[in-house]
Amino acid sequence: MYRIILIILIILFFNCTLTEPCTLIIENESDYTITVSVSNGDKSEIILNKGKGDFVLVSPGQIELTVNIESIKFIKKYTITMNYQEKKKFIFDIHK
Repeated sequence: MYRIILIILIILFFNCTLTEPCTLIIENESDYTITVSVSNGDKSEIILNKGKGDFVLVSPGQIELTVNIESIKFIKKYTITMNYQEKKKFIFDIHK
């Protein structure tokens, strides 16, 4: 009986850790307000004022970010690869 309970606890532990989302922190270091579209996250679109940031919970794999600045008609796509339980920071600066 002890072995069965131990096996169930081990399975539950590894099941929960492998399904945890990854955290992607997005910061806006430009002089404009940007709109960021996230392909694989808990938020599909984020609006960030200059100097502000936000975070998105995403699933592991490739995430496509689309940064849009309407005032100057700027659109650029970025691809980021996230691993299980990873935290990454994406800093957007139009001059870099």
